Amino acid sequence: MSKNRSRSVVATVAKTTVATVAAAVFLVLVLIPRVIGAAPLTVMSDSMTPTFAAGDMVVMRALAPDKVCSSLQYGDVIAFYPRSNDATMVTHRVNQITFGSFPNGDQCRIVTKGDANNVVDDPIRPGQVRAEFAYAIPKLGFVQNWASRTLPRVGLNDNRMMTVPAGLALIAYGVRLIIHHQKQRRMPVVSSHPARSVA
Repeated sequence: MSKNRSRSVVATVAKTTVATVAAAVFLVLVLIPRVIGAAPLTVMSDSMTPTFAAGDMVVMRALAPDKVCSSLQYGDVIAFYPRSNDATMVTHRVNQITFGSFPNGDQCRIVTKGDANNVVDDPIRPGQVRAEFAYAIPKLGFVQNWASRTLPRVGLNDNRMMTVPAGLALIAYGVRLIIHHQKQRRMPVVSSHPARSVA
């Protein structure tokens, strides 16, 4: 195999790998969450280590308030607002569920705790719970945060509108590279050495 042919194969493999990785990121960050009715969140602290850590991305499936008491169990990981006037969402594990009839009509109270924390959180109502844990991807939250900060600077204020077509384009590009690479492998190798006459 000539040096040029070898370099071409290496370049094709590298491009295919990049496109495949990008397509995989698109699948776990956009397509799968949409199919299962979930949303990706970036972990901002280490309160849940070793389950997940700061910079990881957690995909959380939406949970309706009227389903909270009947759906959640001890050990489930949920995303919730710890206080009604605080927009900061917390992702911790269910440590205790108390069932009963409460004055405001709620059927339960939930107590959570971070895996790395020594104390439990204040009890929360079902209406404060927003989602339950589906899956996590290590460090991918950094990518999501970068995109949310960078895309508006270049005029793309709604990065969700750009992610889907960009992801589909990457998948199509990856498929094209794979097909091209397979065609190249089937092509006969032509020697670059001059023909020699035999006496």
